[in-house]
Amino acid sequence: MEQHNFKDKHMLKYLVSEYEAMSQKGTVGFLEKKAFLELIDHYEMESQLDKAIEVIEYALLQYSYSTEFYIRKAQLLIEKKCAYQAIACLEHAEILSPSELEIFLFKAEALCSLGNYDEAFELLQALKGKLNKEELSEVLMLEAHIHENLEDFDKMFRSLEDALLANPKNSVALERVWLSVELSAKYQESVKLHNYLIDQDPYSYIAWYNLGHAYACLERYEDAIEAFEYAYIINEKFEFAYRDCGEICLRDKQYHKALKCYNEALEFFEPDSDFLYNIGQCHEFLLEVTTAKSFYKEAILLNPANDLAYYRMGECFVKEKKWKSAIHAYQKALNLEGKREEYIAALAEVYYQIDDEQQARLLFKKAADTAPETTKYWIQYASFLMAVGSLHEALQVLEEAEVYAIGVELLYCRTACEFMLGHRQEALSLLQSALLENYNMHESLFDLVPEVEGDPEVIHLIQSYRA
Repeated sequence: MEQHNFKDKHMLKYLVSEYEAMSQKGTVGFLEKKAFLELIDHYEMESQLDKAIEVIEYALLQYSYSTEFYIRKAQLLIEKKCAYQAIACLEHAEILSPSELEIFLFKAEALCSLGNYDEAFELLQALKGKLNKEELSEVLMLEAHIHENLEDFDKMFRSLEDALLANPKNSVALERVWLSVELSAKYQESVKLHNYLIDQDPYSYIAWYNLGHAYACLERYEDAIEAFEYAYIINEKFEFAYRDCGEICLRDKQYHKALKCYNEALEFFEPDSDFLYNIGQCHEFLLEVTTAKSFYKEAILLNPANDLAYYRMGECFVKEKKWKSAIHAYQKALNLEGKREEYIAALAEVYYQIDDEQQARLLFKKAADTAPETTKYWIQYASFLMAVGSLHEALQVLEEAEVYAIGVELLYCRTACEFMLGHRQEALSLLQSALLENYNMHESLFDLVPEVEGDPEVIHLIQSYRA
């Protein structure tokens, strides 16, 4: 068969067609090694592993001393979970090339898939003293993979750290190390490692990106933003850096900076629904409600199942006091995610605003029942009942809340309710307990019953607990 440029799609298609015609007859004529490798790659990419192995068998008939084909066969056998066959294949390859590192790496991987972790570690340990730094880095990466399988995430991080210290330009290790940081929560160690790597290579955008994540997890938001900015300045097509930078700016309430980041990203990427949703949030929190709604609408057009966009649209309508539109938006969000307590509570609040007390009562109760461990929704439910004069029912709700939720807010709310019922001594006793538990939250009492803010006895009691 004449030579072809097999990387060309048409030539590859021709090669595959010719090979399959020959293999059906059971006789494959002479092919160059390059042609066999192209066929193996093709079938592997198509997930036809048996077909790829068949090609290797034909290749080995022609190139019986080719270590490369034995290694490829072992690799595919490992993918097929045929570890014993893979090891046998690798042992044959070792006879041909006793010093080929790939053979031992795949053998360790095969042992790992069989659960022979100690043997795999021993094999890798025996290799370490014989390798240059780049090879050592590859061995340490496989060691990290075994630790990951064993769910020993601290050791996984340590192995990847050592791999990067051996070879700071190991891009695969750089991409893997952040997962190990997340799983082991070694954020401080990650900051130290990535600052070192950046000193070695200031233009490593992945190192800057990983550093940004570590800073974000440590709530060092300014440092995180700066690191993400360096990542996308170095690689202006690195979409994840723009997204994560924008989200950290949002979390840190730096809405103008978030918008700047998102607008820069729009120069290079087509936005998806989540991206437009985040831009909408920036405008909403900057009180640019009309603009925010336009971005939420675009987000919904791209993804009609974006429940968060419907919810935030409802929040915008509330700011505009457009109650019917808010109800419609919240209901859309709930149709998509019916068990989101914040959606239910928001809808309850709107029904309260339009004086539909019955519907509001049902929804406030539903929100509390949906997230019984969350104090906030019990407080909202009880506050609503107090506002409509159902004081005894509000007390019952607060007593029920204490079965499921913990928080001094419940105590302050009960204090308010007792004041409203005229149970002054009980209220003062509860207030004393609440102040003892958390003095700083006493302002919440005045939000619920503003009239006690000028009560001399209440003022004296609060002052007596001031630190």
